[in-house]
Amino acid sequence: MLRGGVVAGRLVAPHWHAFMEILYFLEGRVELTLNAARHRVAAGDAVLLNGMDIHAMKGEASFLVLEIDPGLTSDIRLPLRQLFPSKDDRKVVRLQEESTTGLLAVLAEQMPAIADVYDSRSPGFELDIRGRIYLIAAALVRYSATSAPLVDGVRLDLPDSDPRTAADIDVRRRDIARLEDLLAYLREHLREPLTSREAARLLNYDESYFCRFFKRMMGMPFQRYLTLFRCARAEELLRSTSLSVAEIARHTGFSSGSHLTASYRRCMGVTPAEERAGRA
Repeated sequence: MLRGGVVAGRLVAPHWHAFMEILYFLEGRVELTLNAARHRVAAGDAVLLNGMDIHAMKGEASFLVLEIDPGLTSDIRLPLRQLFPSKDDRKVVRLQEESTTGLLAVLAEQMPAIADVYDSRSPGFELDIRGRIYLIAAALVRYSATSAPLVDGVRLDLPDSDPRTAADIDVRRRDIARLEDLLAYLREHLREPLTSREAARLLNYDESYFCRFFKRMMGMPFQRYLTLFRCARAEELLRSTSLSVAEIARHTGFSSGSHLTASYRRCMGVTPAEERAGRA
């Protein structure tokens, strides 16, 4: 699936996916947080996200997003997930630095083309898109070859070259599962107040350990994330309903309309009223 994205002076809260994702930036610049490390990303750059990569963005930018199912290339036995870098410093591909493998040139040509083909839905468009994704996969092979070992004649960023052990990866999967449990609780109890101590209790953690765990995983303190989570839901309600700001505040766990307005301005760069007026 390919879609467009825009970040307009606001923070996209930390999140992750089971699928792989390629972000190709068309305009602007953002601060990207990737697995708690921060990167500056600008037009012409790309970000290669594997499953379980926790990422967030803040800034002014437009970009294309290509979501790739890990099983897409199983028919030709190409381990697509293993083509995505395991090392975080290889996941941000910068226009000023990457010129030897041609990856960015391929993304600049193929990602807009995939969007056009998908929009047209002309006969054979599925095969056309698959072929273009294979071209991107070939470019990923060349990109991986610049730092990965040679395996069966092809250099791949395989798990063998991943500095994490299998045990490390299992621990991360368990940590992600715990976060998923917590976020499921937040979605179901969004109207209710929730302290760090209560969140820690949900995961059977000591509060101080939970605070360190959450910041390490998400790149920000729990209460900061909770405010963003509430603001993101408020944004959905501002877009899709005619509820007043005070009513939306009650639906999203803010103590009052003024509390929502102040928090929304900090997180999103505009007030709820400005958000709604801008979409009128």
